Amino acid sequence: MWAEISLDQARAILQQILQKDLAYQLPIMTEKDALGLADRFLAFFDEGIRCFTNGNAVLPSADPEAPPGACSPITTATFDSGIVCFDTKRIGILWVEDED
Repeated sequence: MWAEISLDQARAILQQILQKDLAYQLPIMTEKDALGLADRFLAFFDEGIRCFTNGNAVLPSADPEAPPGACSPITTATFDSGIVCFDTKRIGILWVEDED
């Protein structure tokens, strides 16, 4: 299950997966630093950017057709999440995984 998400949703997911670990939601960095890294990643893309994520594990409403917490992992880790973005020139993936 992959869901197309808005740029604002992509930014929110990136901020959360960079700021806190997936397993226990413990801080890894400040919100400011996480948002800065998220914005730097998204700045690589043109206005026609399209973003996708693998479910609702980080943002409960990313895929309105799936229940909160549902996701389709792409790794064998206990937890994984991220976004895939593309425009007419580039494709990018920012993905994280975590173990319990």
